[in-house]
Amino acid sequence: MINERRPWGQIVFNFPIGKDWKFQQRVRYDARFKEKVQNGEVMDGHYGFNHRIRYMINLRKTIDGKPFNQHSTFLSVNNEVLVNFGKEISGNHLDQYRASLFLGKNYKNTTIQLGYMYRFSPQKTLNNYKHYHGLTLWISQNYKFKKPKGSI
Repeated sequence: MINERRPWGQIVFNFPIGKDWKFQQRVRYDARFKEKVQNGEVMDGHYGFNHRIRYMINLRKTIDGKPFNQHSTFLSVNNEVLVNFGKEISGNHLDQYRASLFLGKNYKNTTIQLGYMYRFSPQKTLNNYKHYHGLTLWISQNYKFKKPKGSI
């Protein structure tokens, strides 16, 4: 198994569409430190470096048609493209394409989503692709660092 260290940062844009729809765009940067492989063997402790940009669009709709709130239940459809770049990348820069459908629930500052994800992943050799189908669980937390107005 190849070890990878991947610090990342992201920016998210949210756009409400009416009371019960949300559209979201996310751009994420991954700094990828991956163990090198030589002659099919992992070179323990020897890491290569490259960059990856991820662009995701997401559309959410509340199931009950009520406005989104801290306790909404919703359906979510996602598409994400992951592209590698850097001096160690040659040939195909596409890392993955992901499409997913989730059922989600908000709990104050936590969102839980469970659903299906399809992943398309080109391999290192030409015209060789892998298709993955799987059950996915996402748990997201939003931390509020601002104090509410009127607090000390």
